[in-house]
Amino acid sequence: MAKRIRYKVGDIFLVPLEDNLNGVGRILKINQATVFMELYRIKPMVDISGFIYDEAVKEKPIVMTWCYDDALRKGIWEIIDNKPIEKEIDMPFFWTQDAGDKRYYIRKGEKDSHETYGERIEIAKEDINKYESYGIGNEISEKNRYIKRLRESGLM
Repeated sequence: MAKRIRYKVGDIFLVPLEDNLNGVGRILKINQATVFMELYRIKPMVDISGFIYDEAVKEKPIVMTWCYDDALRKGIWEIIDNKPIEKEIDMPFFWTQDAGDKRYYIRKGEKDSHETYGERIEIAKEDINKYESYGIGNEISEKNRYIKRLRESGLM
């Protein structure tokens, strides 16, 4: 049986993308078998020796979302460093579509779980890309979201 990887808040990890390229993310919060993570707005790289954390954090992350921890526990996302969280995380707004009225709404993310709180704010469908989708992703959905956003930003 393969050894489970132990991870902690602040761990920086590689996200294998495609064509032997990697992106980089960091764990911001842990809640049971999920992690709240940020994925950096950087040009994907084959050789991560050129990754400079202080440069990566100058820009707003390209993705901030909740994800199941399977890729970290199994070593699919390799942990390469740890940078402690120095201040309170400003949780993003998450969008969802109401099953009843089919409209789109955003709500602020909770500080300690993947839930949201506060009053729903209606947004136009065209604006959903400005926010993260509500729910918990997995290694495949988050890799695909990361690739999509990197392409939209002209980084890939």
